[in-house]
Amino acid sequence: MKKSLFILISVLLFSFMACSKSDDVNQPVTDNLKHTWVFTLTTVHSVDPSMAGYPTFETATIEQSNLTSTEADQVIKDMSTTTVIVSGTMTFTTSITVKKAVKK
Repeated sequence: MKKSLFILISVLLFSFMACSKSDDVNQPVTDNLKHTWVFTLTTVHSVDPSMAGYPTFETATIEQSNLTSTEADQVIKDMSTTTVIVSGTMTFTTSITVKKAVKK
């Protein structure tokens, strides 16, 4: 009985380790298959000279389906931007950076 319980527990522990989602993290997708992508947009607003409350950070997540890796890269290129506005002695900068991941 003890051997059976030990084997059952060992199998369960092994199955949890074998199915870890972390195994797939940060592996680039280079195929031409269509995937659902999760895009994380980070917006940073900054002011020069420095001002209380700046820089500010905002993060948004969006999903887009039926895209290849190349098409997802184009989304990143199209959505990433930096805008600089100068008004007198103040410089206002807004930067949007985008990262992608395949939805699991």
